[in-house]
Amino acid sequence: MVHRLAVRLWSALVIVALAGALGTPGAAGHSAQPSDGDLEGILGLVPATLTDLDDPERANITYANIAAQLEAVDVAAPDSMDDEAFSEWFAATLGLPVPSHAAQYLQSWREDYGFDLLQADQTLQISLPPFDLSLFRGRFDEREIVGALRELGYKPVGNDRPILAIRDDYEQDISAQTAYKFAAMNYATILEDGTLAFASAQAILESVLDVVAGETPSLAERSDIAELLPNVPEDLASALFVDGTMLTGAMPEALLELDPESTPDIDAIATEMAEGSDMPPVVMAMLGSTAGGPLEPDGETTPPSSDIPDARAVIVVALQSPDAAEAAAPIIEERLATGASASTDQPYAELFPERSVEAVPVTPVVRIDLTLGVGIQRNILMQMLFSRDLGFLAW
Repeated sequence: MVHRLAVRLWSALVIVALAGALGTPGAAGHSAQPSDGDLEGILGLVPATLTDLDDPERANITYANIAAQLEAVDVAAPDSMDDEAFSEWFAATLGLPVPSHAAQYLQSWREDYGFDLLQADQTLQISLPPFDLSLFRGRFDEREIVGALRELGYKPVGNDRPILAIRDDYEQDISAQTAYKFAAMNYATILEDGTLAFASAQAILESVLDVVAGETPSLAERSDIAELLPNVPEDLASALFVDGTMLTGAMPEALLELDPESTPDIDAIATEMAEGSDMPPVVMAMLGSTAGGPLEPDGETTPPSSDIPDARAVIVVALQSPDAAEAAAPIIEERLATGASASTDQPYAELFPERSVEAVPVTPVVRIDLTLGVGIQRNILMQMLFSRDLGFLAW
């Protein structure tokens, strides 16, 4: 499979080179068809063990299903930012955790790379600087992309795998054009199914190709992630995967008093943290939202429409055992009913007027479904995570 990928990308490079040399257009490029876009499918392209990532529990793993969101709110993707429909697209996708660099430089992204988020159906980003891996699925013209990369100066890496590079691992070039000076785009490849992959180091893309070739397990197969996936709603539009350590409450004394030169007793610290809370330890959580409205073009909320579903906040939590999940569910439910945001003092019951908390039978999983209060943004859970305000999950 890897050999076929290499031939495919090298062939595209040759076509572009010949077209440039002759001064005539080459054969039409292949446009990848829109993918099914399921979360499990795109996670299945990422290695279970992330190469070059020293602290994987701190990495942000974010997923956005742009196509599902646009379909739910009946908004068409515009051809460009100059299209009159762009404001509706922007309002519909606002808050989706798309790769940050592609969003920040949307205005010049297609000119530089031959594609942009307006053509994307789903994205996945795993980031903990300087580590970065970004995947894009959508309605792309691979010929346009390869030609743009060649124009920027990308060249094949010296091996038989279909990877292009513009700089060395994690290297940045502050003198380069603004849209591509960051290390996140140092390496590029196009996978067999048309998925675009970019990374800050060559080994990261090598590991992706290992997964595609069936040589190593994927992130979708990793036990803590695999437990969550069957319980993700079908209408999911966004997701952020969080290691359970990111949801801990007060810092334990054993950690505060830790000698910097000593080796921490992880088991003792975990025990102290568990004993200090009635909430069982969380192993992994997925925080996200379903597709839907309301939309806010030009800063004004659109009138509710019976044809547009309301977005919901969704959480799927993996604990250490089915018994732990059974114990955690009523605790989470009680906290949501009676607790309040630590940063705003607003009751959770106002943020989420209707709540469903369920321990999934015979699994270590708790599933949480939350309606959003008036004026609450679709990405509320991500905002609360980054402000360490998810007290109803703290352990």
